[in-house]
Amino acid sequence: MEGLAQAITTLPPDAVDRQRLMECLGHAEKNRAGGKLREAAKWVMQVGAALHKKGGDAMPLAKRTFEHAVSLAKQLDNNAPAYMLVELEGNSPDLGDAHTWLGATMSALDKPEDAESHY
Repeated sequence: MEGLAQAITTLPPDAVDRQRLMECLGHAEKNRAGGKLREAAKWVMQVGAALHKKGGDAMPLAKRTFEHAVSLAKQLDNNAPAYMLVELEGNSPDLGDAHTWLGATMSALDKPEDAESHY
């Protein structure tokens, strides 16, 4: 997440509310460190949504952010038994939301063939 934070600081100051995005990344990191990966994915998606809303130069960063959210949402929270992975992949609204946002971002970047695999 540090890489995302550094990339956000390179955006123009008036482009996005950097402080809010950094707060969201801080909450995400806190949840990730505490083993609450799906909760962390929700915070990362908020960052990606703000970047997606900005559009333009922020779209590649939004794509990267949503890819990270998908990665977090695919993992089991701490203390969850391994057999729960099947349940997680089939019934995770967080994973579904992350894929939907990633697909919408890919579509906005004019990559419809990549976007279709995320819906």
